[in-house]
Amino acid sequence: MDENNHNGPVQYEPSVQVDKDKDGYATAILVLGILSIVCCAPCGIVALALRAGSKDEISDDKQGMVTAGFITSIIGICLWGIALCGRLLVAFLQIL
Repeated sequence: MDENNHNGPVQYEPSVQVDKDKDGYATAILVLGILSIVCCAPCGIVALALRAGSKDEISDDKQGMVTAGFITSIIGICLWGIALCGRLLVAFLQIL
C-alpha cells in the first residue's frame, strides 16, 4: 500500500510564523503620542525613542500610525514645554 495515498481526511500541521517586523510598535507609538498630549510628555519621549529605533522595521501599511504618533508626540512635548515655561514665569513673577 502506498503511504502517500490516504483515504481519510487530510491533516495539516499548523505553521508557526515568526513576526520579525515590529508592527506592534506602530500601535505603541500612536498610543504613547496621544498620551503625551493628554497627560504627560515623557510618554512622547518614549514614543520618539521607539520610532527612532524601529522606523525601518515597521511595514509600510503601518507607517501612517507611526507618523500620527510622531506628530502627536511632538505636539505633546511642545505643550508640556509651554506649560513648564508658563509655570516658571508665574513663579518668577510671584517672587517679584
